[in-house]
Parts: sequence; C-alpha cells; structure tokens
Amino acid sequence: MAEILIADMRRVQPREALGEQPDVGHWFVCPYSAKHFKGYMITVPNGISVPQVRLPLNASGPHEIYIGVYHGHTPFVQDATAGYAGARHFLRLRLSNDACFDTIESEYYSPIKDGFHPEKEFTLNEIMEVHWRDANLTGQALIFANASGEFASHTFASVAYVRLVPLKGDMWQQHQLESPRDDTKRLVATFDGTFYGNYPADEQAIRAYFEPMRDSDFQLVMWATSRLDACYYLSKVGTPLQALPEGYINRRYLLTRDFQTWVRRGIDPLAVAVKAAHDCNLQIYGSMRLQGIDMPPYHQFHGAVTFMTQHPEFWTVAEDGRRMPHVSIAFPEVCQLIVRLFREQVENYDLDGIHLLFNRSYPFVLFEEPVVRDFLAKFGEDPRRVDRMDQRLWGHRSSYVTMLMRELRAMLDEVGAKRRRRLAMAAHVMNSVRNCRYFGMDVGTWVKEGLVDHLIVHPCTSIEELGEKRVMPATIAEFARLTEGTGCRIYADLYPRRLPPEKIRQRVIEYYDAGADGISFWDTYARMWRKSEWSMIRIAGHREELKDWAKRASSFWRKVSIESICGISLDPRYGIQTHG
Repeated sequence: MAEILIADMRRVQPREALGEQPDVGHWFVCPYSAKHFKGYMITVPNGISVPQVRLPLNASGPHEIYIGVYHGHTPFVQDATAGYAGARHFLRLRLSNDACFDTIESEYYSPIKDGFHPEKEFTLNEIMEVHWRDANLTGQALIFANASGEFASHTFASVAYVRLVPLKGDMWQQHQLESPRDDTKRLVATFDGTFYGNYPADEQAIRAYFEPMRDSDFQLVMWATSRLDACYYLSKVGTPLQALPEGYINRRYLLTRDFQTWVRRGIDPLAVAVKAAHDCNLQIYGSMRLQGIDMPPYHQFHGAVTFMTQHPEFWTVAEDGRRMPHVSIAFPEVCQLIVRLFREQVENYDLDGIHLLFNRSYPFVLFEEPVVRDFLAKFGEDPRRVDRMDQRLWGHRSSYVTMLMRELRAMLDEVGAKRRRRLAMAAHVMNSVRNCRYFGMDVGTWVKEGLVDHLIVHPCTSIEELGEKRVMPATIAEFARLTEGTGCRIYADLYPRRLPPEKIRQRVIEYYDAGADGISFWDTYARMWRKSEWSMIRIAGHREELKDWAKRASSFWRKVSIESICGISLDPRYGIQTHG
C-alpha cells in the first residue's frame, strides 16, 4: 500500500470555517506550489476565536503520520532566521478518538543556547515536515485548532499537508521494535511549573501533558507541586498560588492568574495530574523547588505572602552577614515546613514519591547562626574565617541537608507502611560529586544510607571548569561508580533542551555507555511539542537498539521546498527576506 499525501486542505470541514481572504474567524486558504506537488494550505493567527476543522483521512490500519507546516514571513520567523530561540509557532491537533489535543511547535534553534545545527537550518521558502505519531487510522479524522494563551500571541497555526505512511513489512517491524518494554522504561520527565507562562486551563489541558508519554519509554514524571510553601495545589499547609495585581510586572503573572481558575472551581489540579499520569501507566512524584526569589526589582515571589517573605531571619547568610535570597536548611523551622508539605502531598494524593530540586535555589546552607555555632563547637574555629575550599566546611554544610533527607525518608517510610508500598525519593543534583559536596549535597551518604532512589545529574553552576555546558559522560561514570551495587538509579539530564534527533540519539548512547541507568528531560513541556525531537526522545529508553537507529532518527524531520504561495514567487534569489 502506497503512502497517502493530503495536500488540499480545502477538504476540511466545515467549509464555512475557511476564507479566501484573511479575516477574523476564518482559516485563510492559500494555494501553493511545491517542488513535486501542488496544494492548498490553511493558516490562522493563534489567540483568536476560530472554529476547529476536521480533515477526513479515508485510511485504515496503522500508519505513521507526518504533518507539513509553514509559518510564513512573520516577525517571529525573521527572528528565527537570525538565530533567536523565541521564534515559536503552534498548531493544535488530535485524532477524532483522542481525549485531548496535542500541539506541534516550530523547531527553530538558537546558536547561542542550543548550538549550531546546519542540518536543520531552514529558509522562508520551505515547509517543515515532522513525524507526529503512529496510530491506527481506521474510521479516524484529524482535527485542527489554533492555540490560545498569551504564550502563543503573535504566532500562527498552519497546515500545508498531511502524509500517511502505512506500517507494513519492515516499517511494521520497526514500529514493533520501538514499542516500550519493561526494560526500556528508563526516562524521566520534569515539569517545573512554568508551562510557557500559562498554567493549564482545565483538566483536558493537564491531561495533554501526559498523553504524549503514553506507550513510550517514560516511567517517571516529576510534577511541580510547590516552591517551598507557594503551592500548585489546594494546600492547607502551604498557600495555593495567589494572583498578582492586574498589570503587575512579574514573569509569573499569567501563571498565578490562570491558577485562580482552579481555586474558584474548587478542583485540585494535582489530583487531576495524578490520575492522568496513572491512566498513562506513569509514576508521578511531587516536585519541590526550595524557593529563592527572582532578581530584583522583580523579586516579589508570586506576589503572595510566603514563608520566605515573612521570615527573612531564615535566609542564608554570607560570611560578612549579608542575607542571601535563599532559605537555609540549617534552620529546623525550614526543614519542618518541607517535611510537612511533602507529608500533606503523599498522604492526600496517590503520589508514587517525592522529588527535590537541588539544582535550583542553591546554596541551601551558608553561614547562618546554627552553622557558625555548631562549627565552632566541633572544630574550635569560626567557619567564616576558613578557606571556602576547606573540606570540613563542605562536610559541615552537607550535614544539615543530609539530616533533612533522613527526616524525609523516615516520613515516607511511615506513610508508605500505611499504604503498603515504598514511596520513592528522587533529587536533581549538581554536575559532579565534588560540586554537590561544595553546595551541601553529600550524595555518597545519601546513597550509602538508602535515602534516595533516583539521582538526576543536571548541568549547573560549577566551582571548577567541567567542559561543555552539559552533563559530561565522565560525570555520569563518576556517579555510576558511586551507586554501583545499590538500589539508586542515575540519570543524565539531557541538555541543551533543543537538539536534532540524531544528536539526541548520539548523546543518549554516550550516557548509557558511561553507566547511566536512564535519561531525564528538564522542562519536558518545552520538548514534547517539538515533534521530530520528541519522536526520538520517546524511544530513548531502547538502550541497545538506539545504536542501530541513525537512519530512523533522520526520518523524523525533513524540509520541502515551495516555489510560490498565492501565486507569488518565493525564489530566494530575488529578495524573499526583504519582501514587504
């Protein structure tokens, strides 16, 4: 059976949703001529009210689904060709029997943040085709919608064509090989609570973050539950996110505003997330940042009164007495609050464990009064006078964090005994064992005492030069030696966030060869919409098979040259970049 190319988007229904001229309320139909075929694309601005449209597929059986998108000569595309990562466009889509919409995001790169990837350079006379997913298409249609939310403002949704490739013969065998098995469930997703600025609006929007991980190699989801006591759920121990005043200047203004929808409805988004995760056969951990504040003058955290804003006496303190914008774990009051918050989460929600983000809001212990007092009693010296590289100082600061970890492990064992299961603990840590020790994380003791089940190694600020701005394979080998023979699993946090599929494949193989048990993906919400990359990521737990999948990685993305749109030439020799 041959592949099916649907290039005439005038076939979508209802026809009344289409317009031959761009106007509010309609998808604009644009005829185009590509190198080997002609078609009609549809496009519409995001953030405006426009009907969803339905495309009959007239196909049966399992297929690969590829979507061709064109984003046009907009300011954001101009930014992209100049190398800015902010050039994003969004198309929402689902099959007719799907429970919620998925999203396709344009795949541009910033040479500064993401590196230089010439194989994915594009021009403004090219359609970008991405592998969306595999599915049984019997009786199915495709439904398209534009995106809402401020994160999508000044962007467009477009569909140029749909390409369906039947899964037969070798293609079916490859599809079967890519199916998840117990031994491939090695991937970790981290949702740190920003969601491009807009908090999920409803139950379907939360579920949409879990569905792309269904039938994949993902096993664990670290889901943001709080920044210390500023909570992403209807907490009674902490304070649910509070809205900022209208027009308030803070990068979390939209997030806190959107969260109030859940507060008004009395529906707990954490309960929704837990159910969505388990429905997709995923484990979900409550994830906490230990809360620093934004850089001044925009430092008002969530615009709400929090433990940190109420108690500056529990902030970290530098050698010279200056207060630093982090809470200190050296204070029992801080540790007690952390334990109470996590206890509330595992007692009231069907979470599978907890997760601490030690890769943000550090340092957690400096020269606070208890630290100085205890160091003097133990060593007879003032810690503010010793060299910052003194190992006694490192060990002393780490002892407070280790005490917190012991208290959390004891609490989890207590609650787990009542639930007749082990509740796990995971932690994001620094990019070397030495760097961890300097910042107060004695990971060796954590592992030896069985306090943690998962360590996720993240590229962080370093006290020494460690090479590229990513987790190096040598670092993973160091952690693997530390955990050898224990029940603790090591994960490499894959950076940068945006990489072409083949480079993802190569880097993942490097980490496995160095001893990683699995791979983690920071800000997973920002990766799952970049579909060619996601197609590689979701099968990255196939440790052995990956070595043979270079050709497969290259199949997830391609460019299709177009010669004209609406009868207007896009010949790059004649100033396409300066049109208008």
